[in-house]
Amino acid sequence: MIQSSDGELTLKELSEKYHLHPTYISNRFKELFGKSPIQIHKEVRINKSKTLLNSTEMSITDIAYSLGFSGIPNFTRLFKSYVGISPTQYRNMSKEKTR
Repeated sequence: MIQSSDGELTLKELSEKYHLHPTYISNRFKELFGKSPIQIHKEVRINKSKTLLNSTEMSITDIAYSLGFSGIPNFTRLFKSYVGISPTQYRNMSKEKTR
């Protein structure tokens, strides 16, 4: 398996390894799984962030950077678009449920 320096597989690397165009790989992936590789990757990162928000005391900043986000605004915007609330609101709601 090919991995980039940060451990994530990229379309470019897949295309080089298998001698296929990145667009072809992306379209084929979407046909097979119903979502683009980018959508799946975003969902995986959001699910990991939800787990970290529930199970650790890591700061939201640390969670964002540990999942490869370039900053808090990017992380918060994506999180809100998938979950409907901010990471802070999500953490607070999770804490209330466990009381």
